Parts: sequence; structure tokens; C-alpha cells
Amino acid sequence: MHKTLYFKGFNRFFGRAKKSAARTLKERFDEIRGRAPGQLHSLFSEAVEAEKIAGANGCRERLFPADVTFWGMLGQVFRGGSLRDAVREIQASVCAADGERDLSNSTGSYSDARQRLPQDSVDAVHGRVCEKMMSSGGLLGGRRVMVVDGTSVQLEDTRANQKEYCQPVGQKPGCGFPVMQIVALFNLGSSALERFSFSPHSADEGGMFDVELMEHLQAGDVLLGDRLYGSYLHFAALAARGVDVLTRLNGSRGWPKGMRGDDVTVQWRRPAPSARPPHVTQQEWEALPATITVRYRIEIPGFRTRHIMVVTTLLEAPAKELAQLYLRRWDIELCFDDIKTTMGMDFIRAKSPAMAVKMVTMYAIAYNLVRLLMQQAARATGCHTPAGHSMRLSFKGALDATLRFAAEMAQASRKQWHSLRHKLLRTIAGDCLPRRLDRFEPRVVKRRPKPFPRMTVPRAVLKQRILANHARFQASK
Repeated sequence: MHKTLYFKGFNRFFGRAKKSAARTLKERFDEIRGRAPGQLHSLFSEAVEAEKIAGANGCRERLFPADVTFWGMLGQVFRGGSLRDAVREIQASVCAADGERDLSNSTGSYSDARQRLPQDSVDAVHGRVCEKMMSSGGLLGGRRVMVVDGTSVQLEDTRANQKEYCQPVGQKPGCGFPVMQIVALFNLGSSALERFSFSPHSADEGGMFDVELMEHLQAGDVLLGDRLYGSYLHFAALAARGVDVLTRLNGSRGWPKGMRGDDVTVQWRRPAPSARPPHVTQQEWEALPATITVRYRIEIPGFRTRHIMVVTTLLEAPAKELAQLYLRRWDIELCFDDIKTTMGMDFIRAKSPAMAVKMVTMYAIAYNLVRLLMQQAARATGCHTPAGHSMRLSFKGALDATLRFAAEMAQASRKQWHSLRHKLLRTIAGDCLPRRLDRFEPRVVKRRPKPFPRMTVPRAVLKQRILANHARFQASK
């Protein structure tokens, strides 16, 4: 075997060969990728499966690969942080791995990495998290119950967002924000926000459901909705898919004349062709059945209205079970409140429509991850909430506990990690919301707003007026 002679201490006189720029960049890349940034990775790595996150096709290896970018964005969503906050989190992780290494303070590379992260990869993570969420299985004999409803969020006032999602008509240009409408499907059994579609706020909510979300419902499902979905079109189209419907009675229909009692069965006739929505073709309209059988029921929920009328295709279900099921339609409103108010999704800081959609998906992933922890806490500790149903646990308390415990779990040993996780689940399960029977609150605001006038002209015009007034003041001196 040929041996090459090596003289000890030779490099002390002549030095080592200087590393190339490519090798230095590769070492920094390996350090960042080998240590997932942030504290959430140690808690949610099993549910997210970040190793399956794929970058853009044909994209070369960069300083911020797809999985690192994902964890940075997830940390932003959980903390309501900025781009700078995510970069600082990654910097801290690199310093923990190698204290001599340092990353630039600029957010430009991370911002570009967020744009390169494929939407399909983010959607795949969202799907994996939803699959891991447990269903209670105690609804209508184990049937999957889905709830549909719409909400809206504001976007950054950029030209691209204004073109895709215009602002409300009553607002002057430059004085408002683009508004994105989101129609979502919520799984009542698992508390997961599973599907959503995006449109301008002026688009028909029911039409968005028909075109983009109805296909995700399966035979045997039950759909809950408000009175917007109590139309003949929705009932007939969903019945053709084997899906039962329970909604509030549409305002265009009343209690059938001559029918007595609070629980009756009636026949609905297909409306005239003039009632056909624009998104339904004439052939699809004529394919709907001429009549369908539905059931009217008066319920007394005890909230803002004394009684409501619901309509359903569940002809044989017990009346009490229908009342309890429709009462839980409100869970999707609580879901929107958690994700928009508690997590801060009411305003999306994204300058392009594509990034806005990506950020909404990230918020849905973060919401589902917290709900997953709440389910695990309910089952592991044997608290009094039904198995798999965690809506009575405090979402805000679970979010706060997740952020606090994740910081400790990221630095803990394997044995300490399991102990901290068990304490985290016990903490979440112990924060149970009290039962507030017959609670009602007036819709008023106590805190006074700041005494500033509303913006009625663009900001640039206001700045010009301030400068003009300042110039006139200086000239008068």
C-alpha cells in the first residue's frame, strides 16, 4: 500500500489552503439544515414531517431550504412575528450550533425563500396534520359532520392584491385594504379546519362552495350550514352525492301553510330556470330532481332568537339529536374567532395574492396543531371532555402553554423532553372553560377609539398637505 509522508507541524509554517466560497456556503447550509430553527420543531416534528417538505423543482440548494423556511414561517404565525423575527430565530439556532458562525441581519434571503416555498408543499403539510387529528366518532352514529361558513381577512394595500382582491366599494382608492373572502369546511368531530377556498369579498359564498368545496364531501357525510345553504340547489346537489344537510331555513321560504306542529315533512319543487345561478349550467340545472323531500323543525336554542326554523334531509333522526347537532354549528364561529382574533389572521401581511394564500394555509396548520395538542391532552389526562372533542378547553390557554413549554423542550434532554410534554398536556387539559348556560352579551364596545379622523384621501396626499402647511408656516415667520 502506497503511503504519503506527512510531516507533523508542516501547516504551522505554510498555513492551510483557503476554503473556497462554495465550500463555505455549503458548510453554512449544512449547519442551518442540520439544526431546524426555532422551538416548535421539537414539539411538532412528528405531526409536520418536515423531511417530506419539497422545495421548488430544479431549485439549487440555498441558505434557506424548504424545511427551514417552513419552520420560520410557522414561528411567525405562532408569535405574530415579522420577517425579522423569523431571521433572528434562525440566527439563534445557528449560533447554538456553532457560536463562531453568523448570519446576515438582512431579511431579503428569507423573504425570497418564502416566495420559493411551493404552495403544494404547504398544502401537503396541512393534509398530513388533518389526518393525524382524532375524530370523536359520537355524532349521528359515527358519521362525519362538516360545517361550512365564510369569513374575510384584510390584505396589504398593494397593486397586486387590489387587482386580485379589491377593497369594498364604499371606500375611496388608497383609503382601504383589499379584502379576501374565505369559505371553509370545518370537521366537527376532529375540530380541524380542513378545506378552504379564496375569492374577492364580492363573490357569492354559496357559489364558491359549489365550485371548489362540494367535491370534498363524501357519501355518508352530514353538512351543517347557516340559512345561505338552505337552498334547493344545495339540498338537491348534496343529496345526489349521498350527503345529508341540516341548515337554518332560508328567508325566502316560510312554514308551509296548513301544516301544524313543530316537526313536519314537505316536498320542495325545483325552482324555475330563471332562478338558476350563473355558475350552474343549464344541463346541470335540468339534471336536478323535480322534487326532494325535506323536514322542517322548530328549535328553541335560547340565544339571541327565541326560536329558529331548521330544514334537513335527516328524516328519521330524533328531534333532540338534531337540536344538539345544529347548536354545534356555532363551533366554526369559535374556530374563526380563535384563528383571526387570538392568532391574528384578521390582517395578512402579504404583498402578493400567492403569499396571502400561503400565509392563510400556514395559519390553518398552526391552528390545527394547537387543536391536535388539545385532543391529546383531553385523551391522555382523562379529563371530562368527550374523547376527541376539545372545544371546551381554552384555545388561548393552549396556545400560551405551547409557546412557553416549547422553549424549554427545545433545550431539554430526551428524558426531560418526555416529562415536559406530559406536563404540557396536563396544563392544557387543566385549563377548561366554564359552562356559561344562557349567557348573552350586548354587542357594544366599551373601550373608546383614538380621537383621530378617518382616512378619506390617500396617505401621499395627506403628506403633501402637511408639507405645504409647514412651508406656509415657515414663509409667514
